[in-house]
Amino acid sequence: IKDPKSQVGLLAKLMEIFSQEEFVQNFAQIKDGSEMYELLNQQLS
Repeated sequence: IKDPKSQVGLLAKLMEIFSQEEFVQNFAQIKDGSEMYELLNQQLS
């Protein structure tokens, strides 16, 4: 992310996602980086 203003929004969204217990449990069980990316990408879309 090159635009600093976009970074704030992205960080806020990440904080929101990682405050969801179900997401954190799913994320913690993933062993593959590409699966982590997919899960995050789904949540951020």
